[in-house]
Amino acid sequence: MYFFTWTAVAVAVLLASAAAVLFVTQKHKTAVLQTFIAYLATAAAWIGANSVADIVQSHEQLLLWSGIATIAGAFEISAFLFLIYAFITEKFPSYKIGFLYITPTLLTIPVAFSPYSILETQVYTTQPNTITPGNLYVLASFLIFTLLLVSLVVLIKHYKKVSGIKKQQTIYVLIGFCSIIIGQLIFQVILPILGETRFFNIAPQFALIFALTTGYAIFKYQLFDIKVIAQRSLIYATLLTLIIILYSSFISFTSNYYTGGISNLYRTLFGVGAILFALITIPALDKLLRRLTDPLFFAGKYEYQKALHELSTTLNEKNDLNTLITHSETQLSAILRAMFVSIGQKAPKDTVLVIPIPNNPKVKLFIGPKKSGSPYTNEDNSLLQTFANQISVALSRALLFKEVTDRAEELERRVEERTIQIKDILEQQRVQMLQLTHNLQTPLTILTTHFEQVREYIDPIQFQSLERSIQDVSNYITRLLRLARLESGQEPHYETCFSLSALLGDITEEVSIIAEAQNKHVISTIQPKLFMNGDETHIREAFLNVISNAIKYATSDSTITLSLTKDKTFAKITCHNFGITIQKEDIEKIFTPFYRSKNHEKVSGTGLGLAITKQIIDRHHGLIKVTSSNKTGTKFTILLPITATQNGK
Repeated sequence: MYFFTWTAVAVAVLLASAAAVLFVTQKHKTAVLQTFIAYLATAAAWIGANSVADIVQSHEQLLLWSGIATIAGAFEISAFLFLIYAFITEKFPSYKIGFLYITPTLLTIPVAFSPYSILETQVYTTQPNTITPGNLYVLASFLIFTLLLVSLVVLIKHYKKVSGIKKQQTIYVLIGFCSIIIGQLIFQVILPILGETRFFNIAPQFALIFALTTGYAIFKYQLFDIKVIAQRSLIYATLLTLIIILYSSFISFTSNYYTGGISNLYRTLFGVGAILFALITIPALDKLLRRLTDPLFFAGKYEYQKALHELSTTLNEKNDLNTLITHSETQLSAILRAMFVSIGQKAPKDTVLVIPIPNNPKVKLFIGPKKSGSPYTNEDNSLLQTFANQISVALSRALLFKEVTDRAEELERRVEERTIQIKDILEQQRVQMLQLTHNLQTPLTILTTHFEQVREYIDPIQFQSLERSIQDVSNYITRLLRLARLESGQEPHYETCFSLSALLGDITEEVSIIAEAQNKHVISTIQPKLFMNGDETHIREAFLNVISNAIKYATSDSTITLSLTKDKTFAKITCHNFGITIQKEDIEKIFTPFYRSKNHEKVSGTGLGLAITKQIIDRHHGLIKVTSSNKTGTKFTILLPITATQNGK
């Protein structure tokens, strides 16, 4: 007959453990949380006091614990009313309403142990003890049920007004509320009034139903995070139950084997021993129970900082827009164990969370339901909000990167197209130049041949002038043809190993005669035994073009300095003169065909010599550059690859 007594003990232990854990672990002291803790604690006290009253062995103890149970029950009703008010308004009641809710408790305390509350007590050894309620019990019950019914009406009205999550929460609270009213109405009002008090202790246990439904609403619809609380409550309730079972088993065992009974001293000593044993073993049992219950309570748990670090790394590393979105969706879906995560403008079907992304009004973060069916926690929402802020910056960076990349690709495409066009134009120019020079060369040859036949009919001075003009045109066409062939790669190239030192020495002797005739001087410094592989005729032409220009543009009675030295694997040839300088803006253009500097217009020339020289040097894998200023004069530098010996070994 003690079945309901022991179930009441288990319920009291569970509710007390939950209240203790909630009180210790609470992070945000909201009105709902505070009143829920108070309700759990007072319900545990009410149920526990009733359980003790069931098993005491004297009328005095039964009266004492029944009175305590009455007071605890009154406090439980007040806490219950406070909780309903806090749930509806999300704040504590005013002083007036609070005083109204605490009135049953204040009226109950003075008469809890008097005959007005408990008329008679019946003590049994084979079944739970019973009491006969006094006249005040009926009045108190009427007052309590009046308050409960008023609260029920208010709660129903609240249900009709709210929507969404709050409406779902209210449904579960209503279910628990109705269970309390039904349980207390049947087992603590109707049956006691009819004289049946054996099931009196069942009514308080209906508080567990309210606690479970309210707790489910909290867990399911996030009134506050309940997972840790639920796990630890279960663990501590289990540990406390084990201690009670251990102590009860010892008492039962010794009672069966020692007919003389057990003294109170031995009971106390064994109780102390059981507590000490529990204190020693509790850490290991607590660790074991946590490991066993973690899969139940934290199946979708993750390390917040680690998850945030992984997401931040992805956002910082990915610059491509599509890659950034794809990786973020996959990674966030794996962390939250969501059915899907989508970053875009249109919400997929079954979306349960929509997180706006700052600075991107059209783009949002759409989250599908969890694979486990669990709701999203406050920690999940915090992670999503932080991620939304971070991806806002990442998306802006990715869009900028895409814009820059697209522009760079477009620019590269245009440059490539323009380069092809320029190459085509240059090729057409080369072809036209070759055709033009060929077409001009033939009539010039004929003209030169027939010109000799009319020598005797023309004045000698005029004849010489015409002959020079024809020769100049012929030379110009020849050089034009040479340039066109060099640019197109059609010019014959006869490569041999020859001495640069000897070549430059011969050229110096030749040009010195020309320079002296113009009152200019050429001096040279030539390092001996420098050889290279190439077309000697072409290299001679290139050197003569540079040195001839130096003599042409040098001032009278000035010196042109030539040098040949070895610079690592190259021969370094320099030609330095003082005279008409090259302007800075013209230096990069002087190797362009037909280009002549503005300050050189008074000096005759075709603008082809340096262009031919550049083509020859490039063809021999060399380099030509120039510097010019009024203070230092003009200096041409040519670098050509050299070989070790004349045999090239």
